[in-house]
Amino acid sequence: MNALEYFRTHLKYEKNPKIKEAITQKCMENLKRVEEIRTILDNGGSGPSPSGDATIASQPKTKSKGGVGKDEEDLEQAKLRASLDNQPNMKWSDVAGLESAKQALQEAVILPFKFPQFFTG
Repeated sequence: MNALEYFRTHLKYEKNPKIKEAITQKCMENLKRVEEIRTILDNGGSGPSPSGDATIASQPKTKSKGGVGKDEEDLEQAKLRASLDNQPNMKWSDVAGLESAKQALQEAVILPFKFPQFFTG
């Protein structure tokens, strides 16, 4: 239940509606799973047989190279996509000068977002 409290705290301070929706959905999924586990434990711990989906669900989740779990990584990706999907009202022509800075920013941020197939590896 501690994880749900963290989700609620994050929801309280989050301003982006897309991220709020993703967090709310994940919170509801986790709450449903907690209730299922509680009913299984209250019934004597006899859960589903260890075949099929239950075997997959009981396997521990692997951590990625950065030490972040898959759920946390998905949440980070959702945040990144939501923040980059918001269209700013500024154009390249609005910024006077700084041509080298604009070029570096475009190569480092914008092109990988527009064409991710070229920046894998």
